[in-house]
Amino acid sequence: MTDLQFWWDRVGSEAGLWDPSLWSPIETGTSMSDMWADVEIALEDLQAWEADSGSSSASARSWHMDNAASLFTLSGCQRIGLWGLST
Repeated sequence: MTDLQFWWDRVGSEAGLWDPSLWSPIETGTSMSDMWADVEIALEDLQAWEADSGSSSASARSWHMDNAASLFTLSGCQRIGLWGLST
C-alpha cells in the first residue's frame, strides 16, 4: 500500500474522501476498506430521511438538498478503486 501512496493519497484527497491536512489512512494505519462505513452511514441517513419525511410528499429537490452529503458519498466511484488497496 505504501508503494502506491503517491497515487492513492492524491486520488483520495482530490475526490474529497479525506482532507490530507487532517487525516490520512497511512498515518492512522486505517484500512481503505474502512470507507465502507461511510457508505453504510450514508444509506442509513437516506433511510432515516425517507422514514421521517414520507417519500410520497417529498419533492426530488428537497431530497437532493437534504441529503447532499449522503448522495456525494454514494455517487463517488473513486473509493471503489481504493478499496482494492485494503490491508
